[in-house]
Amino acid sequence: TQGVSSAASDVYKRQVQRTPAVMEASAAGAALRRRFVDGLRMEALSQAAPGVRIDRAIVRLPSLLYRRPRAVAASLERLRALLPTVGEEVLFEMVECTPVLLMVRPQRLSAAMGVLIEALDGKELAIRVAERNPKALTMAPASLRASLAALASAASAAASARLAGSDSCGAEGEGASSSASGDPDVAIVTAAPPTGELVARMVGRAPSLLNRTPHALSDNCAALGAMLAEPAGISPPEAMAVASQMVVRQPSLLNNKTATLASKLAALKALLPTADVGRMVRAAPGLMA
Repeated sequence: TQGVSSAASDVYKRQVQRTPAVMEASAAGAALRRRFVDGLRMEALSQAAPGVRIDRAIVRLPSLLYRRPRAVAASLERLRALLPTVGEEVLFEMVECTPVLLMVRPQRLSAAMGVLIEALDGKELAIRVAERNPKALTMAPASLRASLAALASAASAAASARLAGSDSCGAEGEGASSSASGDPDVAIVTAAPPTGELVARMVGRAPSLLNRTPHALSDNCAALGAMLAEPAGISPPEAMAVASQMVVRQPSLLNNKTATLASKLAALKALLPTADVGRMVRAAPGLMA
């Protein structure tokens, strides 16, 4: 304060001493303004999506607060059009639990639904899958197709398998039956379902598979085949064919990590040291689910 009058010096000193209070008042004012503006935004979003508990959705996805109300209304209206058989209450619950649906452009929602309808051979199953796994509608079409292709690859061996009725590969798989003569070395091979049908079955039973990366799906199926190849008498190709049939029968196997599958198999072997655990899990894949 050198070079200034004593009166000015006193003013400067008082400003310095009151700086924390001034800053606190400024912060409080900003907080009040922000709260007021956020309240207006929430009210606008509530009007754009009547029936939806916007507060609940924002808790799960705070960035929704900054979405334009018109865009939110457009996304919700497109969801209504894409899921006509889903009731309003169920639709609102979907949006509240998966608010990212309201962050996706209507065109993107339609594109994802189109991929599901095409892959699952019908709108009815596609709607059921979207209802159980709303996140699928938020995925890019290319990502959805990649996951579906990985599932088709995992099911392809089951679709083309021509397994004999003997137990060399475990229990009789789909597409195989014992011969009328009772000869265990002869089997009557029936036509296995096409790959597309098997994929539709898998996704219908475990819609969350679509959320996994194609790499993870492929790795899990390959790891399962490698585990089944360990027992004597089962070649790697046979093991992969049986692994394919197992994941078709129990799709949730692909939701497990490779280490989890290995630990479950090891636990079964520890619990049943005298049993043929490999044969058991081939006949009942749910034991490892």
